Amino acid sequence: MGKTDMKSLVTGGSGFIGGHLVDTLCERGDDVFNIDWKSPRMTSPYPFTYYCIDISKLDEQPIFASPTAKVDEIYHLAAIPWTKADADWIHNSEETMRSNIIGTLKVLTKQPTDLFIFASTANLYGNGRKFKETDPMDIPSSYGYSKAVCERMISLSGVRHVIFRFGTVVGIRGRCFPNRLVWCAINNVPVKIFNMGDTYRDLIDVRDVVSAMLSAKDLEDGIYNISCGMEISGKVLAHQVFNEAHDRGYDLQYDLTVFVAPGYVPHSTLDISKVLETGMWEPKIPLKQTISDLFDYYEQPDAIEPPRWDAQ
Repeated sequence: MGKTDMKSLVTGGSGFIGGHLVDTLCERGDDVFNIDWKSPRMTSPYPFTYYCIDISKLDEQPIFASPTAKVDEIYHLAAIPWTKADADWIHNSEETMRSNIIGTLKVLTKQPTDLFIFASTANLYGNGRKFKETDPMDIPSSYGYSKAVCERMISLSGVRHVIFRFGTVVGIRGRCFPNRLVWCAINNVPVKIFNMGDTYRDLIDVRDVVSAMLSAKDLEDGIYNISCGMEISGKVLAHQVFNEAHDRGYDLQYDLTVFVAPGYVPHSTLDISKVLETGMWEPKIPLKQTISDLFDYYEQPDAIEPPRWDAQ
């Protein structure tokens, strides 16, 4: 694909979702700038400009020195993610608050742009199913709280903006439970499933998440839930992975356990009718395809092992 006239800035472009987004923007032909505190994938086939920057210290960096250095779109994904420490988040929140809130404020106020696209989270709804954007928050973590504060700042900024609250994002190079299930099946590692498998998520392929972000320019300013729109329990997910494993000559060994880890939200699913009614985006990749693609990926010798719960 040829070059476009678009200048796109991605914060957190070396992460899971950000890496897929950077690749897609480069494929589209944008002039892409990636800001992250960690190095990008060395295997990326695409050229882009990389800055190793702590976003909470952006005013110390030369990239933002010129007020005329405007980009067309900012995709702000950089954040300290949810971890086990959030189970005791009152005592483990300083780094999360500094990076996520102060970092967002610096990006929002220091870099001129026509459109600010923010990656938020279903985590701020708390425990429950089929949440709408208008439902009250019941925030269980410092991560969710930081995202809620950022949403409010962005909404009041006067900058054209679209805020996406993502469900559970799955795909190549991801870190969530479906990735772990597939890796364990291939490598013959037993795995335990929390809450007797009675845990509900709506799993969305990272490629659908990227397509949602690319649709932001066609959406009205506001907040949109982004997920597949279909719930699945941990028990049913394990059964689907087991079937794919069996077809490929593997055996997924899993046990259901009553254990629920501290800070873990048993149910988290979203209603996506608002974004669907715009006609600008819909999820297209079925879970069966995502699982098959994960098997293809983890069968490669250089595939990165997804983390265990106790290693996060």
